[in-house]
Amino acid sequence: MIMFRTVCVLIVLLLALVLAAASCNKQASSQSAAGTSATAQPAGEAAATTTQAKVVWTCPMHPQVQESAAGKCPICGMDLVQKT
Repeated sequence: MIMFRTVCVLIVLLLALVLAAASCNKQASSQSAAGTSATAQPAGEAAATTTQAKVVWTCPMHPQVQESAAGKCPICGMDLVQKT
């Protein structure tokens, strides 16, 4: 009986994880499809990024987020890092 309960709990947790991942992916794709970009560019970095050719900034956790300027990830809010 304990084994059955453990298996049921694991199935429910796995289902919750799958649903959460699907919801996160759906939200990210709807934001990218709408073309929303919530990047706040610091004043000092504005001039630095315009002098460099084709600088791409990306989120360490969401590599699909690629911006032309430094700022925050629109999905998780982390600072974007320069892609090498």
